[in-house]
Amino acid sequence: MLKAPICPSKCSHTLATRLHDRPQRRQHASAAVPLSSSTVASGLPVMPTSSRLAQMRRKLAASPREPLVDRFGRRHDYLRISLTEKCNLRCTYCMPEQGAPLSPAEHLLSTPEIARIARLFVANGVRKIRLTGGEPTLRPDLLDLMAQLDSMHGVESIGITSNGIKLLRQLPALISNGLTHLNISLDTLDPFKFTLMTRRQGHSRVLQAIEGAVALLHKPDRHGRTLQTVKVNVVVIRGLNDDEVLDFAALAARLPVQIRFIEYMPFDDNHWEQKKLVPSAELLDRLRQVYPSLTRRPAQMSDTSRDYAPSVYDTVAAWRGTVGFISSMTDHFCSGCSRLRLNADGGVKVCLFGPPKLNLREKIREGHSDARLLSEIGAAVQQKYFAHDGKSSPSDIAKSRNAPVLLTTRVPIHLPQPSLGPSTRRLFSTSTSLAKLTHLDGKTSKARMVSVTDKRTTSRTASARGTVLINQAARELLQAQDANPKGNVFAVAQLAGIMAAKQTPHLIPLCHSIALSHVDVALELIDDHINITATAACQGPTGVEMEALTAVNVAALTVWDMLKSVAGKDMIIRDVRVMSKSGGKSGDWSRPSLT
Repeated sequence: MLKAPICPSKCSHTLATRLHDRPQRRQHASAAVPLSSSTVASGLPVMPTSSRLAQMRRKLAASPREPLVDRFGRRHDYLRISLTEKCNLRCTYCMPEQGAPLSPAEHLLSTPEIARIARLFVANGVRKIRLTGGEPTLRPDLLDLMAQLDSMHGVESIGITSNGIKLLRQLPALISNGLTHLNISLDTLDPFKFTLMTRRQGHSRVLQAIEGAVALLHKPDRHGRTLQTVKVNVVVIRGLNDDEVLDFAALAARLPVQIRFIEYMPFDDNHWEQKKLVPSAELLDRLRQVYPSLTRRPAQMSDTSRDYAPSVYDTVAAWRGTVGFISSMTDHFCSGCSRLRLNADGGVKVCLFGPPKLNLREKIREGHSDARLLSEIGAAVQQKYFAHDGKSSPSDIAKSRNAPVLLTTRVPIHLPQPSLGPSTRRLFSTSTSLAKLTHLDGKTSKARMVSVTDKRTTSRTASARGTVLINQAARELLQAQDANPKGNVFAVAQLAGIMAAKQTPHLIPLCHSIALSHVDVALELIDDHINITATAACQGPTGVEMEALTAVNVAALTVWDMLKSVAGKDMIIRDVRVMSKSGGKSGDWSRPSLT
């Protein structure tokens, strides 16, 4: 049975452990590991030559073996612990809309078991611990577990990677229990796009969590504990959110946070394609067109990203934060990997792209001693490949069934599955051929703006209508317009409708900007209801149905606002629909009026 996914945007993006500037990194690597020009150009992991590998192994064999040092001499001092398989988002590149099967509770590590395993790793050189998921804030005993980890001698930092949905209220308690480093995942600053990508609401809560974390940054609590860093993880996917790079840079200018642009990686069944990958070098070039003084910031050897900010001498573009790049696909850093991963079910992964090498939950419940567990951990570490679990290319990674994200169905990568019920029929093309969503790419299901480049410019019109049901008090008020303290209801609603029609492309994503030649909005009081009719016209390559519908809706909302003091509980807006259109490729069309 497939297990619940480990979300790439929250915990799998830290595949890397060390990343330097290319000239520095390659100079260092060339001194220790000869590089072939073809391998460097491909961006794939560089394997030591056979002579160098033999030399490394002889050196290791001559010294006492440390359990967390692999056969390439890499020392592992960073443990990532997945606390739960559950997540409160359904990111389209991570899991199906309905979620993924969860392991039975008895197959998950208990808090005492996690603490025992962590203590064993810490006693053998682990200094940094990061709690991930799923979504770690969903674990009920998170604070108790953090307190236990914080009490372990040798632990220098405790980090959490969260989607931010439930984070804000927990932050002070998390810091008091040892949280030092916080990563928050946010792939878009657009609330609408956030809903599409995560299939959930909550964009404002994530932004509030970031702002709240910044407010607590470097401020000791009553126990003297401080939050030391706040980072925002952004997975960049071409055609989806790569146009927001400058917006995220503006966030780094305003707040003391590190924005980390993460290259889109292939995971199991996430429809990864090379063309969706935006190389970090390309992003840096884009940013330097606006911020030419961007300069590399000093970094620790273990940092996973290259961080940049405007030069300290640039008084115009002074930033409070930085932007960073995690280039796991185009400028790998496997040679310095120091991470090990403990899954929620007890599986130990020595590489993000490989399967668990052993299950510590099973060993613990079989009664193994700490010494025996340590021996088994050491044997697993020795199985670690030099890079990417021995896979030679991104396509091999994409084909692997051991990748971190497991999907039970093939879903589109970026957008939720559209409902094809009656309520969505007006989203379809008006063609009488097989219905299709024209604003979705037929191959990738990505959102797209329909090209009208080759369409013929014609005279186009469309009309729409809607109805507002009112009560007797509102009717009497309308018949005596001077009695309304807000003024003439129909005149204000008419003006609002006209203004809204002109703002349609700013309100509705993927609508084209159209030079409207005429907009007319008419309101008519008939007994207990108000009929609103809007007509829009243009000379252009695409229709104006959306402009007419927008005008009707905003006019109706304006009526509701102006009459709510006397009819707010009784008014109903209904039957908003297109009544006619003309001038398009599909010909003229009209519908009978609804009674």
